[in-house]
Amino acid sequence: MYGFPKHIATRNDVDLLMNYLNTDWATSDHKARGVNMLQGLIDSQQAYFFDRVLADNESPDGSAPAYIVLTDDDSGQRRQLKLQSDSGALIHQIGLTEADAQDMITQIQEAQ
Repeated sequence: MYGFPKHIATRNDVDLLMNYLNTDWATSDHKARGVNMLQGLIDSQQAYFFDRVLADNESPDGSAPAYIVLTDDDSGQRRQLKLQSDSGALIHQIGLTEADAQDMITQIQEAQ
């Protein structure tokens, strides 16, 4: 691989990125992009999912960011969404854990 990869969609892509970022060819910009990409994987492993419909004056079961309430413009229906782990998140599809990604971030930062 030459330079920073355009797409990172597999564990092999992440491994190639890590190998590249540990070489003299990796610029500080590339290392920062690698850290940002890995942090993005960590940050996007949760998503909001429908929890239940709320009555007109009913309060959500908790505060943001754990719960948010969306109101349908047409019907006025209030839907509570709950922040949960997203099994379809890219970090899980790639086969990384949060600890794996954090370890890689640490490796990159220590090499700078």
